[in-house]
Order: sequence, then structure tokens, then C-alpha cells
Amino acid sequence: MLSSTATCPSILHGKHFPTPKSTYLGLYYGGLVRSLLLVVFVAGQAHAADIKKIEIQYEDNTYSISFRAILSADTATVERIVTNHANLKTLSSRVTESEVLSGTDDKNIKLKLVLRPCILFYCKQLTKTSVVEVTQDSDTSISYIADPEQSSFRIANELLTVEKNGEQTRLNYTAAIVPGFRVPPVVGPWLIKRVLRKELIEVGENVEKLASGQSP
Repeated sequence: MLSSTATCPSILHGKHFPTPKSTYLGLYYGGLVRSLLLVVFVAGQAHAADIKKIEIQYEDNTYSISFRAILSADTATVERIVTNHANLKTLSSRVTESEVLSGTDDKNIKLKLVLRPCILFYCKQLTKTSVVEVTQDSDTSISYIADPEQSSFRIANELLTVEKNGEQTRLNYTAAIVPGFRVPPVVGPWLIKRVLRKELIEVGENVEKLASGQSP
């Protein structure tokens, strides 16, 4: 038990002065807080995808995206998660709805996504209806071709591949996206690139969490 006072040497005339109980409590609780923060940090890092590449280029109103990440997760489990098209909203906080409009299996379908991205304090609801084709060979490839007549995008062509990487899984994602809505010049493209970057990292980390049985 901590006593209300203790003594500590003083450099003044060799005298001893009482040390307040609050000093010891401050040291104790300060160390406790640091320990808790370390535990939270380590727990967060345990399911942080190893991002190898994020490139987002903007030219002629087109966003060209290239993303690669290594996940500490079983490849078959990752494949099952990313092809669960009706439940893609578990992968991203910006996906509010994921609906399979047609198709009898998960390999050739028509998929509608409702998105709600936010830039600063402004949020906008977008839709993207795509023809999705899944090809499974040594790797799994998933292509998404958006229908501009049913989407908020003039072009949204995306390709996701899932590859075994030893005991881990490699995700490769490329896309060419042309918005069908007005983007403010100068600062607009920069803000959209920032949102896309956050989205890619979030999806990678959520896939890894789900594959390990954790909640995103």
C-alpha cells in the first residue's frame, strides 16, 4: 500500500522532504496508461495489412489506380470473402448497400453498390452497377465493368486478383475510373485521391480481419 508521504533526498543541505502521494500515483497511472496504449497499438497492428503499393494517378478526368497488399490470411478464406458480393459492405464503411441484381452464382453476376463517400463535411450518395465476372485458375481474378447508364460513373473498370503468397495472400487491384459527376477543379481531384487511398487501406485491413475471424 502507498503511504501518504515518503522521503527523498534533497540536494539542499542534505535534508529530506516528504514526497506527496500524488507523485507516486502519477507515476503509477502514467505507466498504466502507457501500457494500455501499447496493448491497443499492438492489437491494431496484428491485423494491419502489409501495404506494398498504392498509386493513384489523375489525368484527363481519369483516376488510374494500382494497389497491392500482403495479408496474413488463408487464400481460400480471402477468396470467399471478396466473392461474397451481397455482403461487400462489411469491407468498407463507404458501401451502404450491396445487391446482386441478376446471376445464379457468384461467378457471373450483375451487382449494384450504393456508396456514400465523404470529403471533409460533404457526403454524396453514388451508385455503381457492374457486370462482375470471376475467373478461378491458379489465382482468382474478379473483373468489374460498370454500366454507365446505371451508375454515377462514366467508366469504372476494375480488376482484383487474389494470389497465394506462401502462407499469406497477395491482393492486387487495378482500376480506371471516370466520374459521371462534377468534380471541382484543382482541389477536387486531390481530395478524391485521398478518399480512394483511405478506401483501399480500409478494405485491405477489413479483409484480413474477417479472414482471421475478427470484426472489421
